[in-house]
Amino acid sequence: MADSGFDYLAASAHASGKDPIDWAVLIVGNLLTARATCTGRAERGLPPLPCWPDTSDAAVARKVVGFLLDAGWTPPSTEPGASS
Repeated sequence: MADSGFDYLAASAHASGKDPIDWAVLIVGNLLTARATCTGRAERGLPPLPCWPDTSDAAVARKVVGFLLDAGWTPPSTEPGASS
């Protein structure tokens, strides 16, 4: 797959026939569902999952922004007078 020039997110979006940003939004929804499950484990006194020990807001936010940026999303400009 590395030879094709696609990264993982773009390749999976292409394979599913979806736009990369739509695909990233779907992945982010699944990520947030998984986080809720992990948080529920902690609330029941269970240990964190070894594959995802950090479910803090900051860690999840970095993952969400990373997925969106990988899909081609660009954040709005923070320059004064820039149109969005």
